Amino acid sequence: NAGMNGAVITLGQGLTYNGTGQTQTVTGVRGNGLLLDPADYSVTGNKGTNAGQYTLTVTARDNSDYTGTAAKSFTIAKKAIIPFVCVTGTYSYTGSAITPSYYVKDGSAYLALSDYSVTVTDNINAGQGLITVKAAEGGNYSFSDVKRYFDIGKALHGDEQVSLDVKSGTGGYGELKRYMEAGGSLGDPVVISGQDVFDEMPSVNGTVLSFTVRNDNSLAGSEAVMKIPVNGADNYLPY
Repeated sequence: NAGMNGAVITLGQGLTYNGTGQTQTVTGVRGNGLLLDPADYSVTGNKGTNAGQYTLTVTARDNSDYTGTAAKSFTIAKKAIIPFVCVTGTYSYTGSAITPSYYVKDGSAYLALSDYSVTVTDNINAGQGLITVKAAEGGNYSFSDVKRYFDIGKALHGDEQVSLDVKSGTGGYGELKRYMEAGGSLGDPVVISGQDVFDEMPSVNGTVLSFTVRNDNSLAGSEAVMKIPVNGADNYLPY
């Protein structure tokens, strides 16, 4: 009997990943220059699902004129696609990097995490973050990088309370810089209660609050409450 070693194996139509198991066909096997009858051999190892390289084996049947085996590599090619990338959810500044929710699809099929990699940039400050999806080297798909922007809104900012004790007939001031966020500016003070405590309306110059308490001993123990708005902070809404 002739050995199968060195047999020439001809493959059928090439395969491309489609998400299901596929079989690589063998259209011909030549041994010693002769085309073998398909009844003389069996084919194993010719099934696969994921994109990649495989090796099938042709084995001579016991009742044939041949002995032994021969091997042949075959490939399931990656599927070339233009993926649909969607970023979902709403996001606001937190002071930490934000990783948004997203999904990646080929038509109605979701890509597995092993099929792509994701990088997220510009994702700390309020504005627009960027998500970039790249095809994984060992994945089932080939595609050009896909970029999607997502919004990061300004955050709500709670009130900061500052208390100052001043004697009647004297001026007072408060440095408010530490209560402001980057990019913020102070607006004009608004007296909520106790306006008669002041000799004149309080004012703000830059980050300094200035005021003068009326010279009246009867005001001892009195309180005045004012509100100073902060506007234009880079990562916070006005408050």
